[in-house]
Amino acid sequence: MKANQVNINVVIIVVLLIIATSAAALSIQSDTHSQKQNLAKLNAMRVAIDKINNTLLPNHFEMGGESTRFINGYPVDLMNGKLRANSTALRQGLDSAYLASETNVSALRGWSLIEMQDNHGQSKSLQLAPSSVSENCFLVYSEAGTVSHPIAATITMVNHGC
Repeated sequence: MKANQVNINVVIIVVLLIIATSAAALSIQSDTHSQKQNLAKLNAMRVAIDKINNTLLPNHFEMGGESTRFINGYPVDLMNGKLRANSTALRQGLDSAYLASETNVSALRGWSLIEMQDNHGQSKSLQLAPSSVSENCFLVYSEAGTVSHPIAATITMVNHGC
């Protein structure tokens, strides 16, 4: 009788270990899936901004200081022919490209935008992060220089916290 009881206890322990191991494996798979989704969101936003700056805008506007242009009915603020690094310009630029007026959904829905400190004489930057992620999973968009120092707009991905 005691041997049967020991066997049942061993079986129960083995089943509990299997369940615990399976739960841990599912958790790891879930984390990996979440990380892939977050990286995909960052990449999609990076590509969208890049496409607007390098495909849509060069065909319509020449370089040269600060300006506001209408794209698909949206006023879009530009610096040296590229999107400005502020939440309004980026939202309007992305929404104009994706015709948000027709879908009533902003291209930046689900994203948090933080305008970064302006260093005098340097181009402005904006941090973009999916609202659902923690720290160290975001893009930094820096506008195309200043009026006196035009440079290429840049997008930097910080993804070691995704």
